[in-house]
Amino acid sequence: MKAPVELRDNPDFIFRGIVRFGYTIMSIASTRLKNDPIFMLKAIEASGYTFMYASSSLKKNRKFIQNALEISSIIYPDLQKKWQIEFVEYGLRSPCINFKYLPSKYRNDLNIIHQCLGSVYRDIKVQYRDDEMLCKKAIRLNPHNYTYASQRLQNDPTIVMAAVMSDGSMLEDVPEKFRDDENIVYLAVSKYSSSFQFASQRLRDNDEIARMAIMDDPCNFRYASERLRDDDVLAQFAMDGYGRFNYEYLSLRLQQNPMMISLKNSFTLDDGFMGCQ
Repeated sequence: MKAPVELRDNPDFIFRGIVRFGYTIMSIASTRLKNDPIFMLKAIEASGYTFMYASSSLKKNRKFIQNALEISSIIYPDLQKKWQIEFVEYGLRSPCINFKYLPSKYRNDLNIIHQCLGSVYRDIKVQYRDDEMLCKKAIRLNPHNYTYASQRLQNDPTIVMAAVMSDGSMLEDVPEKFRDDENIVYLAVSKYSSSFQFASQRLRDNDEIARMAIMDDPCNFRYASERLRDDDVLAQFAMDGYGRFNYEYLSLRLQQNPMMISLKNSFTLDDGFMGCQ
């Protein structure tokens, strides 16, 4: 900010500043540089965000706008509405950033929605997020899109099944009634064993589901029911895996078991290994 006028008007000085310190260096550039299309295009190539400092006359220049978009599509949100409409194809190049800035008529275009659905599902209108086909496609592209579906679809068993099938950890985000659904919980745990912790109390007492979760990751022993934490076979497996960490989750009976005490005392960690978190 203390640079003399001659340096603020020096294209090499300002460009080096952009490269080293970021696009905000353009704020000290001279009016001449902000109105120089050749320099501004070079600056945009270094950082698309420098476009915001371009002069108003350049922002009205069609040729400059098109050249700038060719270099960096992230300038799209900062364009005047007429340019957003004319150059909408550039806006779609970075849909996760620019979809919500598209003119409304394009955000309502199902062809465009399908084109960039995985990254923009949460930005489309609720009426589309209540469409079962769109929802399933969005979940396939990104399982976390389940959380943006309409309330009706978030309570649809087929949609819930699609979500946990794509990513078992999604069990954490489904309505409580589905965490007590044996088929859904079994599928979720088979995909991601740590989702066992989100299962209902009833299903954390389910022998098959609990064994699957614990055999995959002994850390899951802590989430099992009291009955299963008194199971000799499961307890031994859990103690073999992470003895020092799982001992406190054993039943009182098993905590007095000499073999369990021995496993607790003999368990060591590899350097850098944090164990159950």
